[in-house]
Amino acid sequence: MSNYMVITAHFIDTEWVLHKRILSFTPIANHKEDGIRKLIEACLIDWGIERLFTITVDNASANKVAITYVKKKLANWSVNSMVLNGLYMHVSCSAHIINLIVQDGLAEVNHSIPSIRNAVKYVRSSLARLQKFKTCVDREKISYGGLMVLDVPTRWNSTYLMLHKAVVFEKVFDRMKEDEGHYVNWFVEDEGEKKRVNMLLFVANVLDPRCKLEFVTFCFSSMYESRKVEELKSNIKELLMKLYNSYIGGSDVRNSGGVCFGDIHDGSGGGACAGASSSIMSIDLFSSFKMMKQSSNDDISSKNDVEKYLMDANESTSNAHFDILTWWKLNGHRYPILSQIAKDVLAILVSTVASESAFSTGGCVLDPFRSSLTHKTVE
Repeated sequence: MSNYMVITAHFIDTEWVLHKRILSFTPIANHKEDGIRKLIEACLIDWGIERLFTITVDNASANKVAITYVKKKLANWSVNSMVLNGLYMHVSCSAHIINLIVQDGLAEVNHSIPSIRNAVKYVRSSLARLQKFKTCVDREKISYGGLMVLDVPTRWNSTYLMLHKAVVFEKVFDRMKEDEGHYVNWFVEDEGEKKRVNMLLFVANVLDPRCKLEFVTFCFSSMYESRKVEELKSNIKELLMKLYNSYIGGSDVRNSGGVCFGDIHDGSGGGACAGASSSIMSIDLFSSFKMMKQSSNDDISSKNDVEKYLMDANESTSNAHFDILTWWKLNGHRYPILSQIAKDVLAILVSTVASESAFSTGGCVLDPFRSSLTHKTVE
């Protein structure tokens, strides 16, 4: 059996079409950080990729070490190889985080799952124990194809599959408890893991013209006290401004365009006096109004893309199939810098599920015929 690792690229093109491309589908000796980082580096070199925004991975310490290595290499290649110096490059898979939450919830109400997991670990920890398990299966006269499988807590459905087989082999575990007294000592385990939240996910919600900052703030208000809500709101806007400044070269450059203040002369050669005619007063009022309006326009035009976008009214639509990318394609000219940020942020993969689909559909990709091919040909 061969271990594979898949690397997929996700990006939005100039026509605002989201693309997914498998860049690498290669064998890997193990899933330790050394092997992972070397494959990622080789893939980037092969494709000539020298600039990355984010890397989405599942929740494993080896992935964290590998990303740190990739960031170091990118920094050596070019000073502009990462957005905000790679501060938000590591994106944890949201599907795995949700799965961990579910696992923690199950652990609170039912301790049988970690117990069964330990029972499977016990059976699979040596060939002697595995043979003992098979002997118990025969003695209990259970005819069932396959043996116990150990779940991966960060994989969808794997825990269900483990529990499903545990029910089939319930009598076998009872017999093992009778035959091996120390077997029950494996039934104790503490599990739990906390993951950080990537602020870019909130930024992606703000870049939805139907939501913007108001909706994100509304969601926060249902979970936190007002002080925390304001803090998070401020952090999101601050991150948007950091991205904005990064995309325009690191300085707070205003949008192009200037305002010319012209003088309106009344033809009198002097200032207006108390006895001026009504026509001259009308000209003076019009002059004041025009200057006020021009000042107002100047105030709007001087604002950056982020400020203008957040100040503009939210998109009002009842269309359940609203296409965010189409909206940005049609309205991006109003926010030239922010649209570039949207193009990158909205392409960020929040889960590794899309990459793992290369394995989930393994029957279609690596059928019995293709499995006889060389690794390079398979890729």
